[in-house]
Amino acid sequence: MDDTLDAVPDATSRYRSRAVLGEGGMGQVQQVDDAVLGRSVAKKVMHAEIAARPEGVKRFLREARIQGRLEHPAVVPVYDLGLDDHGVPWFTMKQVRGLTLQEVLDGVARGDGELQARFPRRRLLTAFVQVCRAIDYAHSRSVLHRDLKPGNIMLGEFGDVHVLDWGLAGVSHAPTEHEFPEASARKGSVFGTPGFMAPEQVLRKPLDERADVYALGAILFELLALTPMFPGSSEERLARTVGEEPGGPAARAPALDVPPELDVAVVAATRRDVTQRTASARALADAVEQYLDGDRDLELRRALAARHLDTARPLVDALDTASTQERETAMDHVNSALALEPGNSLGLELLRRLLTHMPTTLPPEVQERQHQAEETAWASVARSVALRMAMWMALVPLAWAMGPLNVPLAAAVVAIIVLTFGVAFWAGRQPRLSAVGIALVLAASGVPLIGASFIFGSFVLVPALASTGMVLAASFLRPGTRGAVIILGVVVVLAPFLLGELGLVDPSYRFLDDELHIAPQLLHFPPGPSKVLLVLATITTLVVPSLLAGQLRDRLALAEKRLLLTAWHLERLGKQLTRPHLGVPAPRVGRVSTPLPTAADSVG
Repeated sequence: MDDTLDAVPDATSRYRSRAVLGEGGMGQVQQVDDAVLGRSVAKKVMHAEIAARPEGVKRFLREARIQGRLEHPAVVPVYDLGLDDHGVPWFTMKQVRGLTLQEVLDGVARGDGELQARFPRRRLLTAFVQVCRAIDYAHSRSVLHRDLKPGNIMLGEFGDVHVLDWGLAGVSHAPTEHEFPEASARKGSVFGTPGFMAPEQVLRKPLDERADVYALGAILFELLALTPMFPGSSEERLARTVGEEPGGPAARAPALDVPPELDVAVVAATRRDVTQRTASARALADAVEQYLDGDRDLELRRALAARHLDTARPLVDALDTASTQERETAMDHVNSALALEPGNSLGLELLRRLLTHMPTTLPPEVQERQHQAEETAWASVARSVALRMAMWMALVPLAWAMGPLNVPLAAAVVAIIVLTFGVAFWAGRQPRLSAVGIALVLAASGVPLIGASFIFGSFVLVPALASTGMVLAASFLRPGTRGAVIILGVVVVLAPFLLGELGLVDPSYRFLDDELHIAPQLLHFPPGPSKVLLVLATITTLVVPSLLAGQLRDRLALAEKRLLLTAWHLERLGKQLTRPHLGVPAPRVGRVSTPLPTAADSVG
């Protein structure tokens, strides 16, 4: 190429045609070489038959001038405008390369893996925002596109986006009509693409910026649902446009997880009533951009949550052998992950496993709480022992009326019962009972049983009384200490019998002619009082275990209710974190949704 200006050819020989890029209703788009600047550009040449009509030439020239006036990165710049040797108008512009949004959406809808990977929803939404910004700029110059659709949006290889085909563009306000005198002509004509034209455009009413907003809403609908807002023939699309509200893409494509914010944006932008429609392309762009800002925050949260779960998962898998510190670390990471992404299914599952797994060794804090609970429970046991001793003391007058055989021994037994009552009563009034207090209560409750053995022997009433205390104590003791209570109970019951068998004390039982005789060592056995004493003692033996068992059951029932309530709360929490809200997917964390401004909001 000659670098001198003398070699610059005239307009007719400057552009050398190389290939046809496309064909439209108005003309043909060719790929041509610019001999002056040494670059490849696109040249739109009007069809000769349309060029023969003055009205067609005016529309073609208006397209070139309007497009040339809009200096925006998303509007293809016009380089030159002229007539060929036959008087057919043409203009040159930047040659854009890529795929139209329609081609991309069709490929994604049919499952084209390559297009799905190249054009994820987020990239398409970002491109859509650029289109909205370009249309908002055009509106600021009083220009309406009037034929927005996915086929007129080009997505470049390097993130560039272009709005194509301004052939139907017009002005929205009279003050600029002198610049494009044909823009508002032909008021009775219908122009545009069915399914993307606004209702007022179909009905041939005056148009403003909100007609383009409607088309943008229809494009966003198809982008989200991967299906046209109004499918069917052109006639069906036109009829549905003026006859019904399109609704949102979420209901049309529930499997695609349409975000509720964008569903609301589509509904607001495609209202049939123009006064209720989103007021501007800028407002629609802001709504989508606000979603994207929140979506970027969500992606960051998800990435951080995944890192926490990657750390927690192996620790949870090894819970059987995990130390307390490892368990705490796992819980910390799971909690952090769920704080970042509450509905994370893996995080909820790991949390469930952590909450339901019983470790071999409890954490120190849990052990301390367990000790406190046991000490509180033992205070209740002490009150039960005090109740039993009180019932025994109620029988003392009757037993004394039967006549003691050994007054000092009888007095000692009564004193022991009173002393045991006092110890148990004191212990029961403590909020928590220490290990020393527990041992004192157990020892004190066992001594009166020895005294009872001197009345009826070791095998009448005494075993029942002893078993009541042993069951109660064993219910609250840890496994390692239950054996000591059992041994103590056996010793208390059998010690007097063994002492009698060894001749250290008089035996309580004698066998005469195959008859068993009880030889009391403490009281006389007059028939009437003895029967009353046996009846009352038996009643006491039956009532006290029932009362103690009832108290124990009440405590277990309360603990069970607390566990069930905790499980219920956890279950509700899990459902709340994962369920859709009001029929739409759970809201994104960190995103704030604001209502789209409508045309009515913008008045005044």
